[in-house]
Amino acid sequence: MFPLVQILHQKGCYITGSDNNDTDTVEYERSVLGIPVQIGHDPSHLNGADCVIYTAAIPPENPELKAAMDSGILVLERAKMLGLITQGYHNAICVSGTHGKTTTSAMITQILLEADMDPSVVIGGKLPLLHGSGRVGKSDLMVCEACEFKDHFLELSSDVSVILNVDADHLEYFGTLENIIRSFRQFAEQTSRTLIVNGDDENTRKAIAGITGKKIITFGHSDHCDYYPLSVCYHPESKTTFTL
Repeated sequence: MFPLVQILHQKGCYITGSDNNDTDTVEYERSVLGIPVQIGHDPSHLNGADCVIYTAAIPPENPELKAAMDSGILVLERAKMLGLITQGYHNAICVSGTHGKTTTSAMITQILLEADMDPSVVIGGKLPLLHGSGRVGKSDLMVCEACEFKDHFLELSSDVSVILNVDADHLEYFGTLENIIRSFRQFAEQTSRTLIVNGDDENTRKAIAGITGKKIITFGHSDHCDYYPLSVCYHPESKTTFTL
């Protein structure tokens, strides 16, 4: 949630919040951003709110969420709000896949920052360079981790979509691998410009099969991919070099 807070705050929204625990993030929001954050949940915290944003981890019986639903205030789950935010960027890079989303999102972020391209970032883990999981940039570039859980990634407005792999996961929601592949296909079809996909992954190939009207770039270890490594060398100091 914190990267969304940063972006909305920078765009001039007045934000209040509540949390169960008084964490370092809460302290930063209070002391640096000037955002009032209450510990504990109470309907009185909603006074004056035009919109309430909550995460999927919040149960329906939460007193603030229930009061918001009952009052008619606009209520958005985090993924819906993130989707609205991505609409404000002309170059939203959304990184999806069953495995490796956070690592790849962090790598793309590092590259863009080193190139002085000043992206906004929302990722699922803490990146040392950011001292956190997100940042607000001044460019029209955004790097966003696109999670398939409960089809949350279908809320995003992606200009460049990365699909790392497609595997059987979250079956309590999807039921079958075929349903997962179908969701990734919809994610790919919703992408406005470019798909960058794992050409070695069979399920990823199934997900994008027959899609037209977009630039498709493949990567992998095989020479049938657009980009693949040659002369791979593993060095003892935990470094890998190769020719692309």
